[in-house]
Amino acid sequence: MKFFGDKVNLRKTPRRTPQKQKNQVPANQQTLSQFIGKKRTSASILNTPNKKKKVDQVDLVSTGSDTPDEVNLDVVTDTEVNLDVVTDTEVDVQQSEIEDINFDVNAVGVTIDDYHLSKAKRSKVISKKYKEEEEVPEGWYKVDHLSPKPIVLIEKIEKIDEIELMLEHVKGILEVEDSDFGEIDDITTTNRFVKISFKNTHNRDVFCRYAEKNQEGWKVTVPTLRNPCLRIVNIDSLIHLKDEEIIERIVKKNKLTLNEETIIKIVHRANRKNGMTLILEVSPIIREIICRRKGKLMIGYKTFQVSDNFGIKICHTCLSYGHNNCNQQIYCRYCSLGHIGKCQIKGNRKLYKCKSCMRSGHQFNDPTCEVFQTKMSYELQYINYTYDWVMAAKLE
Repeated sequence: MKFFGDKVNLRKTPRRTPQKQKNQVPANQQTLSQFIGKKRTSASILNTPNKKKKVDQVDLVSTGSDTPDEVNLDVVTDTEVNLDVVTDTEVDVQQSEIEDINFDVNAVGVTIDDYHLSKAKRSKVISKKYKEEEEVPEGWYKVDHLSPKPIVLIEKIEKIDEIELMLEHVKGILEVEDSDFGEIDDITTTNRFVKISFKNTHNRDVFCRYAEKNQEGWKVTVPTLRNPCLRIVNIDSLIHLKDEEIIERIVKKNKLTLNEETIIKIVHRANRKNGMTLILEVSPIIREIICRRKGKLMIGYKTFQVSDNFGIKICHTCLSYGHNNCNQQIYCRYCSLGHIGKCQIKGNRKLYKCKSCMRSGHQFNDPTCEVFQTKMSYELQYINYTYDWVMAAKLE
């Protein structure tokens, strides 16, 4: 009976109808254009004041609810209700995040530096992006396919002075030799020596023991390996200091450690228009450290790009190897012609022609040139370091 009485009392409750506004259409009769027009943009949500929606004079019967706590907010009220599902809590969170960032949310395409922002807030703004350094600096080239092999040099053979005769004599002896002299990869000549290369150091050592025991008239030596050298150009500070003081500054700036096994010394120093040029002889471990730092070395107040320096003599006048700066005719490094002035094909790599190998597609002294690779392979044999990459400047 109590339940029935409650229902009767509820029916006796006078109806309260909302005050109608001009040209207002009931919620269930809204057209599509009116429905879309009521959706708010993100800017309107961010600018919405932090206050709850006020619902006045709701028709409890039309909403199908018995109590005001169950009122459906989709019913049209005296204020325009957002049809998107956005709660007051979400609006408060978005508003607080934007206020903490402290920039004009109404501006279009706002860009700020994200240094002062947390990781959570960086994803909510359009941050300024800086160019990241590439994994391998531009200009470096691979030489792991030019890995040198162990060699020995026959400097002298008794009663034979000419190199070609020495080569024929060594080949003739080894062709009929029954003793074990190791596995030979190749026999060639240099300007002064007969060079024998092997697949590994074991075979090289076997040949050295064979020559010492069976060929007393041969002077066989294992070439002494030299340390890597590095080249640094356009140094505009420390010019007034002595070599020892420059090395001391470099060691401290770059946090390097020198001991009996590690060295850094200046082997060449020249003052030019753009600054000082240094060639440093370094231990293999120092060269490895600099390579891992992408070829960067701190000198004075600036960071310089370091390049590997080799003993290959290059003439940029006649475009040939073996000497420097001759007085012959000047040739263009791009087209290999003797013209005067700017080259017309500069920048078009397909039209380049190398004067060294006389092939098209690259310029003189390019790392892809076969002649250059032959010179480089010979040079790497005498350096106490296994190169995977050569640190070099970008070719124009």
